[in-house]
Amino acid sequence: MLALLCGGPARAQYQPIPNFTGVGAGQQFRNAVNGLGSGATPISPRLVAVPFSILNVTPEQDGQVFWCRDCAQGPVCSTGGSTGAVAVGANGQWTCVLGPTAVSGGPSGAAGGDLASSYPNPIVNTVKGGLTPATTNGGLNQLNPATGNYSMNGWLLRGLQLDAATGDAMSKNQSVLSDLAGPGGTNFGMSGLTFNSVGAATAGGEPVVAGVTNTANGTFLGVNNRLNPVTYAGAKGDGFNCVGNGTSVGGSVSSGVLTVAGCTGFPGFNSADIGKYIAVAGAGGSGAPYQGTIATYGSSLSVTLSGSPANVSDASFAYGTDNTTPLQTTETACENAGSTAMVDIPPGNTSRAPCNSAIRAPRSLRSVPRPKLPDAL
Repeated sequence: MLALLCGGPARAQYQPIPNFTGVGAGQQFRNAVNGLGSGATPISPRLVAVPFSILNVTPEQDGQVFWCRDCAQGPVCSTGGSTGAVAVGANGQWTCVLGPTAVSGGPSGAAGGDLASSYPNPIVNTVKGGLTPATTNGGLNQLNPATGNYSMNGWLLRGLQLDAATGDAMSKNQSVLSDLAGPGGTNFGMSGLTFNSVGAATAGGEPVVAGVTNTANGTFLGVNNRLNPVTYAGAKGDGFNCVGNGTSVGGSVSSGVLTVAGCTGFPGFNSADIGKYIAVAGAGGSGAPYQGTIATYGSSLSVTLSGSPANVSDASFAYGTDNTTPLQTTETACENAGSTAMVDIPPGNTSRAPCNSAIRAPRSLRSVPRPKLPDAL
């Protein structure tokens, strides 16, 4: 509502309505009134003038305008102005930005309406007709309980506490499987996957897991009741065997140093071979095989042997990790697992034997590689 009060005449703009007479006087009067109301006819309006004491207690209405005689210019009307200011109702408060002088800078003075405290840093006191605003300090607790599902639109809830009561959300690397309710009479489906890193069974009703010793009775269950010495006992399939021909292929020993020549597939020696078992045909004295270890690494083609091997030329030799202990450990576990248990020797589990029987191992995983000796362990 715009309150107007006609004051002193301003002859350049003001045109009074004359006394129309005669035929058509009524129409002429209506036209004159319409012209003043529409702005077609110039007028000289003046705002209603009020002091701040009256303005301060007048309910604000958006768009209402007064001339405040003693207001100071500013974003919020206040007393103390010597020149006055135009008071405009907007968003719950009277603003006095317009006046005789230009106002620069941000708002200042006391805030009003939904705002509390003072400019330039007012506080949002209420919103939407007196409702308390939600803040980052208050969080979701200030909101009403949900009546439907919250959509995170592809985002995640982070920083959750460890679940402690029924209904709490589970969180990664904090919650455990035992926090879930029971299966309710149905089985959990693993979709073909398996549980990893399962502990050993210690009491009745606990699962016996392949590859884990059952501490309740000391037995060990392999996959499909098969025991693999590599996965179970740490055997290593790094053995290499070269059949010498006495002229150009094989290993030659001179002053305790073995030098290799012409061996197909020979991987070459390296420093990690120190300590591995090695056997050389005819280098044990009187034509017997030499058995010892690699003492020092010389090059990819030569190593120093332990002990005092005899000199030979282009003889058969074999070397690799001594898997006697891993294979014996596997055999013992196989015997404890029952009569149907078997020992699988890689690669490909192609060598399989019942417990308490001879195990034929491929040359790549031989307990004690001996050239020209039977493969049976």
